[in-house]
Amino acid sequence: MTNNALITGVAGQDGYYLAKLLLSKGYRVFGQSRNASNARTILGSQPIALVSFDLRSEKAWSQAIEEHELDEIYHMSGMSFIPSSWDNPTEVIASNLEVTVHILEAIRAGSRTPRLAFACSSEIFGQPTSMSQNEETAMRPMNPYGVTKAASFGLIESYRKRYGLFVCSGILFNHESPRRDPSFVTRKITKAVAAISQGLQDCLMLGNLEVSRDWGFAEDYMDCMHRMLQNDSPEDFVIGSGRLTRLETFVAMAFNRVGLNWKDWVSIDPSFARPNEPRSLVADASKAKEKLGWQASTQVEELIEMMVDYDLELLQLTKRIAA
Repeated sequence: MTNNALITGVAGQDGYYLAKLLLSKGYRVFGQSRNASNARTILGSQPIALVSFDLRSEKAWSQAIEEHELDEIYHMSGMSFIPSSWDNPTEVIASNLEVTVHILEAIRAGSRTPRLAFACSSEIFGQPTSMSQNEETAMRPMNPYGVTKAASFGLIESYRKRYGLFVCSGILFNHESPRRDPSFVTRKITKAVAAISQGLQDCLMLGNLEVSRDWGFAEDYMDCMHRMLQNDSPEDFVIGSGRLTRLETFVAMAFNRVGLNWKDWVSIDPSFARPNEPRSLVADASKAKEKLGWQASTQVEELIEMMVDYDLELLQLTKRIAA
């Protein structure tokens, strides 16, 4: 029997890897994206049925669930660039929180009740007092984005308990890939490293090299999101590598990939630093390992090399096209 799954934000980094995984498992995949033509370009020839509807409409969600006979929903879309959440908090609430409510209501009220996996974020923890964070760590979000993710998490837990729905959250720690948007610092770094190595850029400007993150590979994390919905019961899971890496170390490893010393090419501009920067967040994903048999398999060194190599290949392709 073929399972039908819908992925919101299918053209994003997470949506791409999740769609690839589901297709490999024989799913019929429906992908929602605000820009269908752009999504098709990103997704290439993958046999994904692109759909377009108003995510902020419960009626539209109900119709999508029934029309496509959905068995699973992976809610990966939303406003995720944290500085933008301060610029337009009203929009981030609408994009990240209101949509969650409409999905839950459509599932609750409909005759068909697909399972739901929600992409939550480690930003819900904000400034924790513990060295690592698990499913029991108190939420202390420090920005509008984190607040919307924490509120969505609470709604999903409430609907699960009240209505017995199979709905759950994956608390995703920082996850990157060659498909990460360049507005995020990791991809900004690897694109700059590739350009500098080819003589196309003079320097890389960053804000604060002292911050640390638990960085993992997006493809690994989407495997865990899928496993959540195959579990015997709906539960929330922390998804992360459990390894903390300083941004300075990330930068050094990226430049090392092209044989350069980062100190010769990096400049610091405090205006690039984020206010209310969360303290170092590192995942305790032991529950996912115990109950789902999952753990991050890609080391941060491999991830950085993968991203730098990808950006080098993009530059080479651009040169060939220009020639």
